[in-house]
Amino acid sequence: MTRRDRQPITVIPGAATVPWEHLSQFFADERAVSAETVLRLSCDWRTTDPPQIQQPATGRRVGLHMARTTTERTDALRRMDDFLGGGDLHDLVRRELRATVEVVRDASYSEQTGRALLAAVGELAQLAGWVTSDHGLHAAASRYYLGGVIAAHAARDAPLAGNLLSSLAYQVANVGDPRDAVLLASTAFRGAQATATHATRAVLLERLAWANARLGDHQMTIRLLGEVDEVFASSTPVNEPQWLYWLNRDEIDIMAGRCLVQLRAPRRAVELLTAALDRYDDAHAREKSLYLSWLAEAHLHDRNVEASADVALRALRLGASVASSQSLDRIRHLRCLLRPHRDNKTAAAFDAESSAVLRAEHGKRDTPPPAPVGCGCR
Repeated sequence: MTRRDRQPITVIPGAATVPWEHLSQFFADERAVSAETVLRLSCDWRTTDPPQIQQPATGRRVGLHMARTTTERTDALRRMDDFLGGGDLHDLVRRELRATVEVVRDASYSEQTGRALLAAVGELAQLAGWVTSDHGLHAAASRYYLGGVIAAHAARDAPLAGNLLSSLAYQVANVGDPRDAVLLASTAFRGAQATATHATRAVLLERLAWANARLGDHQMTIRLLGEVDEVFASSTPVNEPQWLYWLNRDEIDIMAGRCLVQLRAPRRAVELLTAALDRYDDAHAREKSLYLSWLAEAHLHDRNVEASADVALRALRLGASVASSQSLDRIRHLRCLLRPHRDNKTAAAFDAESSAVLRAEHGKRDTPPPAPVGCGCR
């Protein structure tokens, strides 16, 4: 960490008007956000009143049409994310977010339009965080998520703010301290549950379950997964926010399976993951590749090396065309787990193919591939 990285980050204060200038500066700042700042901001949106939306006296007048257009463009980009990796999308989404904030910053609008614009920017910031995290740029992703929380809070959209904060919790659970992830995910759920739909509550709860699984809390994870099932069973798709279009029963079961793999309960995990992935479209290559990697790990924990290596090969080949740092991390992890079993023909084939893929990827970056040390789960 450089000296510049250690400089304190100014927490965006509660403002009397829409915080466009603060958001613009916050998104543009390239410094990492400290864990203390993340936790402080995560609490502020629950304890601070949203700003008043005052009509700016100057600037080009914009109406609800711009908010709708931004939301529609975000939805189109979100659906592109179904088929592309973060490496292909993150720069496009980042530019879209910054351009939108810059245009709105100098515009004038009504209170209704102002809140709609803030919500639209919050949705776009969530997507920016998601694809940037998938590209492995976790510090930048954190900033997008937190900026989105600020926008959603100003829009008085607690479920959207909860989605943003729980997305950050999911990232922290994967690459940071699971204890912080549990706190963030808990805060997200508590802050949003009063006005969230059933499906929104389900996704917030399953991210909390994932954080607890990463922490190793078996009892809490199982309890939360039970709550997810109950809440999701009461959901009605027509009443759910558009940004949750992707959530269905298979996605719920896949997250439960991943949690069980993390808890070393492989047999039920194999059942859940196999059934869901049999129905999962190969066109969604990144997601299916990631999920197959968890099925491969479940098989290995269940002492079925042949099945594990076979599924690992499927994950490797399916994800080869997708620019996703997450996918590569999972392949590295599986390679580490399967290396002791290279006396198995399929495991040896996976080791050779994955080595070639990882070397090719690092060749693009002009850096040597890391040695497969440590087997910490991603």
